[in-house]
Amino acid sequence: MNLTDIGISYIIISAHKSELNSDENLKRSSKLETILYAKEYTIQHIRGYYNNKWEDSYLAWNESSDNQELKKDALFLINEFNQESVIIKYKDEVLTKKLYKDGKEKPLALNMYDSDMNNKSYVIQGLSFSFVEQKQYKMTTDKSQLKSGMIVEICNNNQWSEKMINDVEKEWDSMYRLFAKHNKLRFSI
Repeated sequence: MNLTDIGISYIIISAHKSELNSDENLKRSSKLETILYAKEYTIQHIRGYYNNKWEDSYLAWNESSDNQELKKDALFLINEFNQESVIIKYKDEVLTKKLYKDGKEKPLALNMYDSDMNNKSYVIQGLSFSFVEQKQYKMTTDKSQLKSGMIVEICNNNQWSEKMINDVEKEWDSMYRLFAKHNKLRFSI
């Protein structure tokens, strides 16, 4: 399965809780599996690895459900198993997202064979992958959105570079206004 294919949607979830013993986690995983099958998901058992611990996780997809149903099911599972978030990918989108309990989403980049121990890795049929949160940016043409001490990025010669604003008034007039006019001034949100 190509995890970035725009024609597919899926969720990656675990019922594992680190404070529970292995028997309790096994029961939770069994319950998760039962719920996913009852909701007509196809599931693939995968292993998650984080903080030197392995956990059972599931890659689940339902070809007949739309993006709204997928999100609704994912939120239900987050609450049912008291998880902080799940990984979700919607049909017709390239990026995978992290979906939180409150419904907020953050875009993720897929890394294959990632060795960064700060990222949760997943293993499926000998293939290792992880997801890393991507920064989100807002372009600005409005000086009022900028503040002293703020880090902005400007695009010069097709390369983005970070700059710290020391004096908004002075720097806006001398530099940032021109970059903003050409949509080459952004800040992370």
